[in-house]
Amino acid sequence: MNHQPRTAKSLTLTLILLTRRPSAEILAKEYKLKQLAWKAWTSLTCGLLFVGVSAGCGGAAATNARSTPTPSPSVSLDRQAAGGTCADGGACAIGEMGPGGGTVFYDAGAEQSWGRYMEAAPAGWNAEGTDTRKEVWCDQNIETTIAVSESIGSGFNNTSAMVAACSSGAANKAQTYAGGGKTDWFLPSIAELEELWNQREKLGIDGSCYYWSSSMGTRFWPFSLSFQNGSRSSLPRDEEECVRPVRTI
Repeated sequence: MNHQPRTAKSLTLTLILLTRRPSAEILAKEYKLKQLAWKAWTSLTCGLLFVGVSAGCGGAAATNARSTPTPSPSVSLDRQAAGGTCADGGACAIGEMGPGGGTVFYDAGAEQSWGRYMEAAPAGWNAEGTDTRKEVWCDQNIETTIAVSESIGSGFNNTSAMVAACSSGAANKAQTYAGGGKTDWFLPSIAELEELWNQREKLGIDGSCYYWSSSMGTRFWPFSLSFQNGSRSSLPRDEEECVRPVRTI
């Protein structure tokens, strides 16, 4: 039997294996095709995962760009959720009608402990239809300090203190007003009254009047404000001056 040498047999097997193995060029083309197929699949998958959070697209989780807008810091969440007009409980603008049927005259810019806005009763708030019916500050003319705070947001508490000490007067008149079905009207503090004066043209306020505030000045005399020039005065409690109720929103 004629046998080939071992080295010749090894060479023959090597040649056979080489002819069956794909070339480097073929392998490169196959790899490139696999890459293209993978990109096509991931693009389709990411396009279908369009809502919510899609993972595996570009290697990182990405949230849907159509997110809920951030509320304005100048408007509370409750007011933004309420929507609608100021009268309906939404955000208010100076000069707009408030929930109590009055006119908004002050905006604190953000929610405070007492609220954010203030509205003044309309010009025809009392039986006479004007502010010309004047009231004493308090029917009790004793030398007692009743309401001392002058700041914005203090008028409601000042009025409550006055009503507790006085049988009748400016605070009692303001508190009994129930415009718009609201029962939280009060006599404004001197600082609140000054803001009212700043918007007097929008409120139809009698410029010839002195208006009572719920803040006390010197010598146990309360502050009033001239709506002719915006100046403060301390007057005796039994003086009769004009009244305009306000409320917070």
